[in-house]
Amino acid sequence: MIDAHSLALFVVASAALIAAPGPDMLLMTVRSLGGGPRDGAIITAGLVCGVIFHTCIVAFGLAALLAASPLAFTVVKWMGAAYLVWLGVRALREPILPLDLTAAPRRYRARELLAQGFLSNALNPKVALFFFTFLPQFADGQRAPVAAQIVVLGLLFAAMGLSSYVALAFAVGRARGFLASGARRVFTRVSGGVMIALGIRLAVAER
Repeated sequence: MIDAHSLALFVVASAALIAAPGPDMLLMTVRSLGGGPRDGAIITAGLVCGVIFHTCIVAFGLAALLAASPLAFTVVKWMGAAYLVWLGVRALREPILPLDLTAAPRRYRARELLAQGFLSNALNPKVALFFFTFLPQFADGQRAPVAAQIVVLGLLFAAMGLSSYVALAFAVGRARGFLASGARRVFTRVSGGVMIALGIRLAVAER
């Protein structure tokens, strides 16, 4: 369906994009530090669901609406910005207590974590437009239907992101026991500030 050369280029480009720090990685890291590997893995699943959501948008051409309609883009942009700011404020206000390794880590409900991860991606029109320009570059309409190739590429990107972030979540979650509460507090507060800044940046961004 997709030639080997294009697939190899896609894997390399995707690996670089996944490794680049961003709001997804920040959110996963904060939750892994706060609740352990479980929370990090669950919120990663939510983030991946957001990736699959955007893949479907691109495959069925709905991302073109965001590209063509200033109103649709603005509405989704402000929703995504508000959600990022809300996540940042929560991180800033979250209490960081001295870690008791004999006690179970504070955990969020799985449904809440999945929703946080999904909405963080789904409400960001920049992600939709990025996938709209990124995925079709590796599809060849002469080999198979473009929509089917985009779905395959999006699922591959999601699988790469899932495996990478889950591994990182377990590493961060296990390392939380070696971090002093002061270090965790600084990281969580800085991450909250960065998420607020990213939300503001998204709010003022042009298409």
